[in-house]
Amino acid sequence: MNDWPVPSNLPPCWWVAVTRQDLSIDFYSAYDTKQEAEESYVLKQAGGWLEKPLRLDVVPEDPTFIGKRGAANLFFECQVTARWHWFHRNRDLLLTWHPPLPCEAVIPSKQSPSNDLRANRFGGAAVLPAKDPWPSYKINAEEAGWRTALDFVTGMVLTGKRKIYRPHATFAGTLDLRSMFSFGGDFPDAISIFLPTYDVPREKYTDAADVDLPEGIIVPLHPGQSLVEAATPDHVLQLVGFAGKVHRVPDFPSGLVDLGDFLTTSPSVEYLARKILFERIEELEPGTGSWIHVNATKVGGYESAIQSSLLKSSQAKHPRLEWHFIAAFSDDRIAMGDSGLLAIVAGHDRKKGTWMWRCAWECH
Repeated sequence: MNDWPVPSNLPPCWWVAVTRQDLSIDFYSAYDTKQEAEESYVLKQAGGWLEKPLRLDVVPEDPTFIGKRGAANLFFECQVTARWHWFHRNRDLLLTWHPPLPCEAVIPSKQSPSNDLRANRFGGAAVLPAKDPWPSYKINAEEAGWRTALDFVTGMVLTGKRKIYRPHATFAGTLDLRSMFSFGGDFPDAISIFLPTYDVPREKYTDAADVDLPEGIIVPLHPGQSLVEAATPDHVLQLVGFAGKVHRVPDFPSGLVDLGDFLTTSPSVEYLARKILFERIEELEPGTGSWIHVNATKVGGYESAIQSSLLKSSQAKHPRLEWHFIAAFSDDRIAMGDSGLLAIVAGHDRKKGTWMWRCAWECH
């Protein structure tokens, strides 16, 4: 029985194939179009190789290709195609190791955001409930850097009051949850994501999330709720808007090892099994171990993280709630900590039927 058939309508994918002196072939970064591959950095720098290759070719993705690959995660549609073919080649190995979860990989398109305000979007006009104010957050002066530390000291000495900043958050995007979850009740159709990007010492909004405040704001968008594309407040960063294109793919657990657990306990059986799988995949198809886990913008699937679990910390902080991993979000136009990936979780209060939302990224 084929539980995960390869879709028949996969998007185009092109590679720069590098034939080495020993006749082995490496496949460098995947591209959405032949033209992008032909104009790539790899071809432009062809004369600068330490070991000059026999030849360079631009070739379409082929399910039978086996070789070393530049297997970046699912940030472009072409990578979805290449990963599906990789999954098919390594299906038995992967499915024997661990059952996959479905997830929707959300890829930025070149199209403007949809008129459906609950649809996936990256940047653009912020989607908010009609009567909601623009989200803001609180910064204490002593938490905001050297310049405001002086403000804090002088303010406390002269007035006895702590200086507080309340900047607006920056709209990052909207994720559509309708086809992945069926919790019912107060669970939303979609969520809008806002990030803290105000730099207090420089007194300006930037394109980097605040490393001292590594948590964003989630605004649920519920069924039947009147929604608007809200006007961005003055001086707040607004990104150019793009629609998100969805591809449903199988997701496997990440190599997440909580740093605290790693320092105090022996590696788990699960961790060691994944390590063995990763090494086997790298032996068969070098460079493709990063495809095991979908570590990009997605709805559903397994939790994405590097050294700490937002699910685990949320459960410890709010133990009476039932916590679920909901999504991950990434946009290289906003810098977010070490991984550039925002993890989004939600806790369900069974008695009240309500949900608590948290989102955070890793900064060390």
